[in-house]
Amino acid sequence: MTQTQLHFERIHAAIVDGDYDFIRQAFKDINEADIAEFAQDFESSEVVEIFKCVEGDRKPELFAYLPFELQEDLLDDLPELVVTSILNEMEPVDRTQFLEDLNFVIRDRLIRKMTPEERSIALQLLAYPEDSIGRLMSPEFLSLKPEMFGHQALEHIRWFANYSEIAIHNMFVMDGNSKYLGDISLSAIVMSPGQKIAEMMAPALKGLNPHADREAAVDHFRKYEQTFAPVVDESGVVIGIVTADDILDVAEEEATEDIQQFGATGVYEDSYFGTTLLELFRKRGSWLALLFVGELFAVAAMQRYEDVIASVGFLIYFVPLIISSGGNSGTQAASLIIRGLAVKEMTPADWGKVFKREILMGFSLGFVLATFGAICSYVWGQPPYIAIVVFTSLIGVVTFGATVGSMLPFVLDRVGFDPAVSSSPFIACIVDFAGIVIYFGVATYILTQVGVL
Repeated sequence: MTQTQLHFERIHAAIVDGDYDFIRQAFKDINEADIAEFAQDFESSEVVEIFKCVEGDRKPELFAYLPFELQEDLLDDLPELVVTSILNEMEPVDRTQFLEDLNFVIRDRLIRKMTPEERSIALQLLAYPEDSIGRLMSPEFLSLKPEMFGHQALEHIRWFANYSEIAIHNMFVMDGNSKYLGDISLSAIVMSPGQKIAEMMAPALKGLNPHADREAAVDHFRKYEQTFAPVVDESGVVIGIVTADDILDVAEEEATEDIQQFGATGVYEDSYFGTTLLELFRKRGSWLALLFVGELFAVAAMQRYEDVIASVGFLIYFVPLIISSGGNSGTQAASLIIRGLAVKEMTPADWGKVFKREILMGFSLGFVLATFGAICSYVWGQPPYIAIVVFTSLIGVVTFGATVGSMLPFVLDRVGFDPAVSSSPFIACIVDFAGIVIYFGVATYILTQVGVL
């Protein structure tokens, strides 16, 4: 039995026996994130017992780390006063992420029970569009005036540190009209208490638009490598702050969505085990049905060349080799382009340069594979014209696959779709049909020229 399993058994036994002192001591020095990860293996009613043993000021943080499914269960299992207290004390960003996934009726009921101040903040953030930067920001931040000296700023910081939980590691510098001028770190103020804030602050970077898609925030943090960024309105007034830890969550979600779409499985709101079998069946089945219909075109294409297959039956053995090489080439190209577009390594305007490179790359890769294919045909004792068919077809199919795989993300981006929709199976479906046409088209021409047909 592993140490984790042993710990689980001890905690479970303590819950059954009502030994709260043991549970309280077991979790006393453990981070809330680790407690939440550990608690996921327990039933909702048992997690309630764990909540009883966690200090009051740690409950909101622990609740924020739990998966949404367990959070939703705890709404019914925890006392109403405890739920209300947790919501009032949660970080605005964490609370918004929880509330936005709830049923409207339940959400409204919970918001009405919050304090007026926290209710106002919750409604303000939920008023922004879904997946917008506004829902990621916290309206609670610390600001300093540029004319302050360092020692004055420290007094200002001490005041807010005593009466607020606002982060003080990095602060905005704003004028009398709340216009964003720059930012400054606590360490810079401590090191130079006799200097003015205006002399020590870093110049203002571009603020984030609260209505912009949250991917813009990911790009901003990637570009400037900051741990925080201001959110400003149309007039340049700072209305909130976005921090790197929240952006990491967004980046993970966006990457997960891209992977899911590239695998042609659809996008899931919950984790794999949190998604019902019916939902998995519906999303995966719809894509498989669409791809199945697409592959019917490849079957129809092969039927068109049944005379060629009947005359030279050996051609059929190279079909998997031909179409898989084209599909693999297309998938390689698509994955590189989708990633490049996602991290801004390239823009939609670069499609021409990508097209030229992939034509050359597809031809080069096709030439190498075609050489091996032709050699295999010769070793297997086939006539030279079969080797010529395989050689020519492989070059054409691999080049076509690389071109389609690289261009499809640009086309989808142009028409407003996520480039990740150009999934690996979708590209393979297109290249399968084209590969059959190219392969047997080339075979028909060459076999006709040598008098076999």
